[in-house]
Amino acid sequence: MPATRHICHCPETSYGMLPLIIYQEAANGNSEKVLQWLNEGGNINATDMNYRTLVHIACEGNYVHFLKELLKFPDVHLNQGTTLSRNLHGKGNTPLSLAVTKNHVECVEALISSPSKCKIDLINKTLSTGHAIGVALGRNNWKMIEILLKAGLALSMDEATAIFEAAAKSCEEDVVKIIIDRAFPLHSGVINNIVFTILYNNDLWNYVGAEKVFKQCFKNNNYYCFRVLKVAMEKRDFCMVENTLKLLIPNVEININIAKAVLGKGMIEVEESLTQGKLEEGVIYGALFTAAIVGTTDDIAEKLFSLKESYPEDFLKYALLLAALFNRAELLPLLLKDDSFSFSTLSHALRLSEFSKGVGTSLIKRALERISRKTIPLTKDDTE
Repeated sequence: MPATRHICHCPETSYGMLPLIIYQEAANGNSEKVLQWLNEGGNINATDMNYRTLVHIACEGNYVHFLKELLKFPDVHLNQGTTLSRNLHGKGNTPLSLAVTKNHVECVEALISSPSKCKIDLINKTLSTGHAIGVALGRNNWKMIEILLKAGLALSMDEATAIFEAAAKSCEEDVVKIIIDRAFPLHSGVINNIVFTILYNNDLWNYVGAEKVFKQCFKNNNYYCFRVLKVAMEKRDFCMVENTLKLLIPNVEININIAKAVLGKGMIEVEESLTQGKLEEGVIYGALFTAAIVGTTDDIAEKLFSLKESYPEDFLKYALLLAALFNRAELLPLLLKDDSFSFSTLSHALRLSEFSKGVGTSLIKRALERISRKTIPLTKDDTE
C-alpha cells in the first residue's frame, strides 16, 4: 500500500519571531491574550528560539481548547519541525509528534480534523521521535494508534505486522479490525504465531474470522491453519470451523448434530444424526472433515466414507492432510487404499505426519513408494 503524504497548502508560509510575552502567555495556557495578539495582526506561524510555533506550545501543554482556536486560522502551518532549519518538513518535532510523545490524544484528534488549509503530514518521521504511530505503539497508547489509522495513515508491512501482533496480544479489538479491514500487508509467519491469541478471544476471533486472516496464506501454511481448525473444534465453535473449512472446500457445511455425534464417537448417535434430514454433499464433507480433525472410531469412519460412492480430488486431498497431521489412523487406510493421490500431495502428507510423529507415517510412506513406481518408469537395473 503506497504511503500518502498530506501536503501543506498554505501559500508562502512565513515565519517571524514570537514575542516573549506572547510565548509566556501561550506556555501558561493563557489563550486570551495570545488570541487577541493574533486578531490584531500577529503571525500565527511565528516561532520561538527553538522554532516552536504556538501550535507546538499548545500541543506540548495539552491546551486542547487553545489549540482548537489556533487551528481556526486559515494560514496556520501544522508541520513545522523544531530544528535550526525552517524547511517545510523539518526533522525536529512537529506538533503531531509532540502530542503523540506526550500522550495528548485530544490534541492529536484536533490536529487531524483541523479545518485549516494545511493538513497534517501523518508520515513525517521526525529526528527525535521517529514515526508517530511507532511512538504511540511504544507507549501502548491504543487510542492514539486507532486515531492515526482512522485518519488514513499508511503502513509498511513491517509496521502493520508489528501493530497487528501487539494489538492481538493485548486484545485491542478495534485496532485489529482496522488493520484487517484496510487490508494492510502482513507477514504470514507472524499471522501464524498470533492467530492462537486471537482464537482464545471469542469476540475478536468471531470478527476476524478465518477468511480475513488466512485469505492469502491459508493453503500455503496448512500446518498452522489446520491447527486453527483443531482449536476451533475443541471450543465447539462450529461456525468458525465451517468458515475455515470453506477456504478449502467452498460448499462444506457443518451439521452440528452430526459433528457432536462424531465428537462423541458413538456409532448409534452418528447413525441417528445421519437419518435426520437430507444429507447434502457439503454436510457429508463436513462430517468427514470433523472426523479427520478430532478423530473417530473405525466403524464410524467406514460409515462416513460409505455415504458417497466417490469424492472429489480436492476434498480427499485436504482430508488426507488433516488426517496425517492429527494422526487419524482410522481414516488413513480408507483414504490411501486406491492410490489416487499425486506424488506432491502424498509428500506433503508425509511431512505433516512426520512433524506430528504420527503412527500413520509408515502407511503414507508405502503409498508414496507405490505411486513412485507408477510415476517413474523402472529401468533394467531396477527390475534386476
